[in-house]
Amino acid sequence: MKKIILLFYLFEASAHSTPLRQPLESTAAESVEQAPLYLEVGEQRSLSFPHLLRFSVSGESIRHTRIQRQILIKAVKPGISQLQVLEGASLATGVPSVRLIRVERKKTLTRSGELLQALSNLRTLEIIDAGKNFVIRGVVRSNREGQVLAELRDRFADQITDETELAPEWVGSQKPALLKILADYPRVELESLESGLSLHGTVATADAEKNLQRRVRAILPLTHFDIQTLRDQNATLYFKVYLLEMKRQAMHSFGIKWPTEHPMSLQVASFDSGWSLGGPTRIDLSIQAMTQKGQARILSSPELVVRCPGQAELFAGGELPIRQLSKFTDTVTWKSVGLALRLDVKEYSGEKVRLNIETELSHRDDTLANDKIPGIKSNRIKTQVDATMGRPLFLSGLLQDDWRKSFTGVFALADIPILGTLFKSEDFQNERSELVAILVPSREPPAEPIARVASGLPRGFLPLPRRPVDSARLDELRSDSNYPWNALE
Repeated sequence: MKKIILLFYLFEASAHSTPLRQPLESTAAESVEQAPLYLEVGEQRSLSFPHLLRFSVSGESIRHTRIQRQILIKAVKPGISQLQVLEGASLATGVPSVRLIRVERKKTLTRSGELLQALSNLRTLEIIDAGKNFVIRGVVRSNREGQVLAELRDRFADQITDETELAPEWVGSQKPALLKILADYPRVELESLESGLSLHGTVATADAEKNLQRRVRAILPLTHFDIQTLRDQNATLYFKVYLLEMKRQAMHSFGIKWPTEHPMSLQVASFDSGWSLGGPTRIDLSIQAMTQKGQARILSSPELVVRCPGQAELFAGGELPIRQLSKFTDTVTWKSVGLALRLDVKEYSGEKVRLNIETELSHRDDTLANDKIPGIKSNRIKTQVDATMGRPLFLSGLLQDDWRKSFTGVFALADIPILGTLFKSEDFQNERSELVAILVPSREPPAEPIARVASGLPRGFLPLPRRPVDSARLDELRSDSNYPWNALE
């Protein structure tokens, strides 16, 4: 209680007397300029100096007093004061420092008090009042100064302009510790920039990203982060696609009936109840068996990868140049023609996947030409299905009947990749075969073809020959003049 009464007495006494000035001893050391201190009228601050020898205050905007190693100041009116401090072991070796103290009117500031408070925590960086914002300049050489500046960047990005630089020796000393942390994050890389260090890459979860930022900022607060999070719910799905020319008789044998009421509609059949082609391995072997029997022919068998939700497209064809002439312009535009299969994955639940399937087939048709500009005939079909992982989807009705009838007059169809082989087929022209597509969704990438076939081969050691002959006996037989040229080979 006595200390509080004494402190109040000192503040009130200094209000009616000349501010205390203690001239500093002249030393050979260069004066260190500290960052300015901003206060509001009525605000007071306690500044600590562990090795305080002497101090001096100029200006009438603050009151001050000293308690051991601390200087207590109180803002009394707007203005600028200067605080000079001498610290060290003795007056001869002490280092002087200078700090400006700026006092603003209370509740009349255009800037937030939180910003001024945060700026006051800077010790070595230069703060310039640019009117609309504050410009921070200087070289960051310590973790403490870096953490204060990082907080200013995060909270007041639109009110400050950061023109600081990082001391190379400080960054170099912290780099080994960062590399040790990154050993736990194999997909994150460290890059050196002119403004410091940058981390870029991917991590598994959002919690892992927060943990990485917390650990790194404890070592080097001003590190730049460019981290992406891979979340489990955004699964990557794989679709094996088979484009086949299949005879209608073979389609009937699998329970697929060619529609008679709507022959040009897209038919989708899902085989969830033990169909003979179930599973990616069995479907390869089944299609191969159908091919050997002449019931089907493989036109293409690509693989599509889709990030859920996302889209993927398979296109087989080319681009048709279309020239347009006018009085002042001569332009050429390109139009894609051929077969396009688009998959739009909407939802994925672990076992089921919901997707939109869209097919489009287009080609040049001179019967639709207008003013020497060729026409393009298109067949576009779209549907939505719910597929089961690992179970094939059977798509039929991809082509309309009038395409088959007009093939003889449209020679460009024979030049379309993949489909050219189909249109040249006599079975297709005579309506004995159809274009079908089989889609097999999977959570894992499809195995290599050799691995699929090798899984059905017997395992174990090779059997020994029925009539083994040792090497000595074989050399003896071969040296005989009656040894036949093809024996034992």
